Amino acid sequence: MSDITYEMLIDNDLVDGVFCISLVDSPAIMTDYILLSKDNKVSIDLELKKLVDSKLQIVCGPALIPNLVIPRQGGYNIIFSSDTIRKISENFLIQNHQASVSIQHQQPVNKVNLVESWIITDNKLDKSRALGFNLPVGTWMTSFKVNDTDLWTEYIASGILKGFSIEGNFSQQEKLQKTEEELLDDDIMEIINIISQKQIKN
Repeated sequence: MSDITYEMLIDNDLVDGVFCISLVDSPAIMTDYILLSKDNKVSIDLELKKLVDSKLQIVCGPALIPNLVIPRQGGYNIIFSSDTIRKISENFLIQNHQASVSIQHQQPVNKVNLVESWIITDNKLDKSRALGFNLPVGTWMTSFKVNDTDLWTEYIASGILKGFSIEGNFSQQEKLQKTEEELLDDDIMEIINIISQKQIKN
């Protein structure tokens, strides 16, 4: 993993942000979506693909996870803060991108629409936990309704496409990464400060 990490930012709400979400076979955030059935039970078992006609044809999963270091092909990493992710999720709806969906960042598709979008605010009580995810507060969760039966059967129910990947424009700033030694020094200083505060109070 590269030592250079850039924090993705939104400087201009009209230009920056996510304008499309792609269904991919290898999501950069390394977390696959799940399939939702009519009784809302979670199933990632491909043996159940024969029941596709009885499903809601909805895929649900994370679009962005805060503070996750994502390696990029250019030899650097990117990271999104929870504040930026919240702004991205809001602008995605404000700018009416609910139907902006592609496959593998190449082929735009129709009849696939965003039907749910939320930010995890409690990693124990959030709906995502009930669906089987264990994701941090600040994660952007999305659900898409797939009204194209051929697309659902061939690519999603078959397990070929496994997750979401965003497409967007962002500003960036370099985020300095601390070494393990520096992080240990920070921990020691925090302990010293706590001890000092207790001594002052006593």
